[in-house]
Amino acid sequence: MNKFNYISDLFAPIDYDATPVRVTPRADLDEEMVNKFWRYHGRFPNDFARAIVEILPEGTTFVSYDHLANSLVIK
Repeated sequence: MNKFNYISDLFAPIDYDATPVRVTPRADLDEEMVNKFWRYHGRFPNDFARAIVEILPEGTTFVSYDHLANSLVIK
């Protein structure tokens, strides 16, 4: 398993129709795994954004991800 799959396994299902689109941890994660989610989010924003790109539905284009606002822009 590559690190991007590991990171994206921590993601809750993403509502691509929401405004803004937010990436959150899965509800079934224990506290340690939630902390890992936020650690990746805060310390490794490029890897976090790449993990998002890896799971985008076909036909969806990544525009940007603002990790400070936790806001994903797609088209």
